[in-house]
Amino acid sequence: MKKTLLVSCILAALVTQGCGKKDATQHLQDAQTFIGKQEYSAAVIELKSALQQEPENAKVRLTLGQIYLQVGDGLSATKELERAREYGADINDLSLPLAQAYFLAGQFPNLAELAKQSGISATNLDFVQLYQALAAIEASEAADAKAELQRLAQNSDAGIKAMASAQLQIMDKKHEEALAALGGIQADNPLYREALLLRAKLQNVLAQFDASVASFNEYLKINPSGHQARLLLAQTYVAQDKFKEAGVELDKLLKLFPKQPLANYLKAVIAFEAKDFQKAKEHSEVAINSGLSSVSTRVLAALAASQLGLGNQALNHLQAVRGELDSYPPAQKLYIALQLQSGNTDAAQEQLMKNQAAASDVQLVSATAFQLLKQRANGAAEELINKYEQGTETKSEQDLLAIGALKLGIPGQEAQGLSLLEQAAKMAPKEQQPQLLLASAYLQQGKYKEVEALAKEWLKDEKMKVQGLNMLAFSALQQGNDAVALQYIQDALAAKSELPFTYLLKAVSEQAKQDNAAAKTTLETLLDKHPQYMPALEQLYAMTRTEAGGSALKRTEALYNQDAANYNVAVLYARMLVDQKQQDKALTVLEDSKQPLAERHALHWALLVEHERTVKKDIKASLAVAAQWYQINSADRESVYTYIRALILDKQIEKALAVSTEELKKSPKDKVLFGTQVQLLAENGKNDEALKLLATLPAEEAGKADVQFIKGRILLAAAKPKEALIALTESYQQSQSTMAALMIADTYERAGDLAKAQQFVEQHFTTKPNDGPLQLFYANLMLKSDKNKSIEMFNQLLAKEPDNVAVLNNLAWTLLDSNKLAEATQHIERAIKLAPRNPDVLDTYGAVLLASGKVDAAIMKFEESLKIRPDNAAVLLNYADGLIKKGEKDKAKAILDKIAGDKSISAAQVNALKAKLN
Repeated sequence: MKKTLLVSCILAALVTQGCGKKDATQHLQDAQTFIGKQEYSAAVIELKSALQQEPENAKVRLTLGQIYLQVGDGLSATKELERAREYGADINDLSLPLAQAYFLAGQFPNLAELAKQSGISATNLDFVQLYQALAAIEASEAADAKAELQRLAQNSDAGIKAMASAQLQIMDKKHEEALAALGGIQADNPLYREALLLRAKLQNVLAQFDASVASFNEYLKINPSGHQARLLLAQTYVAQDKFKEAGVELDKLLKLFPKQPLANYLKAVIAFEAKDFQKAKEHSEVAINSGLSSVSTRVLAALAASQLGLGNQALNHLQAVRGELDSYPPAQKLYIALQLQSGNTDAAQEQLMKNQAAASDVQLVSATAFQLLKQRANGAAEELINKYEQGTETKSEQDLLAIGALKLGIPGQEAQGLSLLEQAAKMAPKEQQPQLLLASAYLQQGKYKEVEALAKEWLKDEKMKVQGLNMLAFSALQQGNDAVALQYIQDALAAKSELPFTYLLKAVSEQAKQDNAAAKTTLETLLDKHPQYMPALEQLYAMTRTEAGGSALKRTEALYNQDAANYNVAVLYARMLVDQKQQDKALTVLEDSKQPLAERHALHWALLVEHERTVKKDIKASLAVAAQWYQINSADRESVYTYIRALILDKQIEKALAVSTEELKKSPKDKVLFGTQVQLLAENGKNDEALKLLATLPAEEAGKADVQFIKGRILLAAAKPKEALIALTESYQQSQSTMAALMIADTYERAGDLAKAQQFVEQHFTTKPNDGPLQLFYANLMLKSDKNKSIEMFNQLLAKEPDNVAVLNNLAWTLLDSNKLAEATQHIERAIKLAPRNPDVLDTYGAVLLASGKVDAAIMKFEESLKIRPDNAAVLLNYADGLIKKGEKDKAKAILDKIAGDKSISAAQVNALKAKLN
């Protein structure tokens, strides 16, 4: 009885199990039920179960993609929606969610491709194009989106119309109107999520913080992975002193992104308010090291460190922003106190003077104007300074010095700047700072008479006498008056000068007299007394850089080892290491300094860029570093040049051209940018624009050899060989350069005038008989008229350069063409050892092997060459020849049909091979 019951139970269980198994349709129906209840996790399980049974079910894929979109997972949504399209889903069911997924995932280029798909209804296409416009705004290309938004603002769909109108109002800085426009987008509109985020941001801008918080929270319910929105919400909470609520949001972010700079800064603010100074210090330093090196971040780190009794660390943070502390009175006082504690009395006094009521305003103006000048916003800086001058009737010498120094950096304002410094010096004739700054300004402008008159006044004051003699000596050296300089230096030494600059001048004077031994002794003595005097280290290194174990390098290394945290010493040491071809070690030295991004030296950035490119072989990473440098300090010309070069190496020619165009507007006299702009225009096929730009040069500049050479190249690219020859000939007559000669000869050859090409090269040889590139060109040229002469030339070149791959390859080809197979084999085998991946060498080697009867080996080499350069007609011709000899005539025929008509190969050769197919 028990057995029967047991068996019955088992059978019942099996029957129940069999009857309960759901198919894909049932899983989809259950998923729809869960979706209706907003139980998305359960719905995802049902849909994945359905896909296990029917992986190509487009409807299931579409539904799963829409759920991922609903929960804010743009990447997963993109993946599923694209598969739905692959498996046959209607493009009109897909277009809107797919556009939203691309936008959410940041895959902006895919939006453009989606808009090109056929079959999308007009309404759906408008949605896609709206997301394209929103993507352009996200990519800081709002100007490109404006015309599209203006069209969409007239759309019949209320959501599209409202979103487009709001974006246009934002462009016009009409934030209240933009917020009002968003009211037209209801919760059931497909654009509601994007409208909600935009509404939250606008409310924040308008200081409607409670409303903004509500909008951010509503948005995050819809899109829990909206990290930017969460960060903005936390920032809003902090602004409202709602630290507990802010902390909850920041903890979520920092769990995912532990080094996010703004999140760490906000966390530091919360910790400081809670008097958890250790956490405040830790989070603020993470923010700084991650790139947020603002004044407020530095001040917060300093205040926290000070509370922990870490005076030196606090001082280092404030030192980095010392010029901007006037806006932070507590931090300014702390800085002065820390300077006094560390024994820097003069620096503390200077800061106290700056903290006076009359000076504090000017320092604020100065700090702001200086930042504007760094950004090359000269007009804005000038406007700010003018406003200060008009609003301040009485000015101290410090005010005059600050404004004068700023004006010296503004084009067209230099004379006014100098006048202000002169007024400051007159107001304080006994103070050193105004006098020294004025003298420095005179020197920068080459006003040596004024410098000397000022320095001679110093001689009357015993405290300034040595400085006056130093300045007179320096001025004389700058003008090449070495004997006069030496006399002033001797006078300074007789006055028992203790200033390092006196001895540096003495060494420079001794060098000018070619007495390097005396100069070296002077510098060594100076550095024994002042080991940290970096101008002397630089001067000594310049003299001893080629000496094994030079003392300057050893001294700098020792100084670095003593104080590795001193970034100025690290930079000097790194410069020396770079000069010694030790770039990797130099980069390590600079990286170990842990310098914040905003304070890195140009050498530091340049080494990072090159390290990514040459060591890691990562062009994209190299570009990312260059872009970061450019973004942080575009006032540094090297950052501009490096960024443009990195874009070119990444083949982003159009973007490089856009950057170059914008930078040239800001710095129209920059010759490097001008030349780059011309070349980029030419590379973009905009030859007429390039020539037009060259035509703007003054006649004297335009007539120079290098400019004429560039002009000739562009004219050739524009298919104007006659005009090109005029420009190239002008360049050649001035320089006799190899490149100009090559281009002239090549132009004659391409025009079919071989005699003129030969005559020109032979004439060139009368002045430059050993010009290797021209000899190689000549040898190739002679192939068409005198093969024996060509072989003779190739052998002469090979005698001088036995490992010249181009010569070995061309000689082998010529010998093969002259039926000298054994000699051809000898040369091509050497070439293939030297350059096994060179497509021309592989082609020639294949031809030699084919002539030797090694058909399979020859075909292999042709295929290797074509992998590197797939559409080369000459190699394809040889490949077809090999295939015919192997009996693969159908494959050979397809290749011959493909290259028939190609002007780079002989039609007779093609026809000859085709004849072998029969």
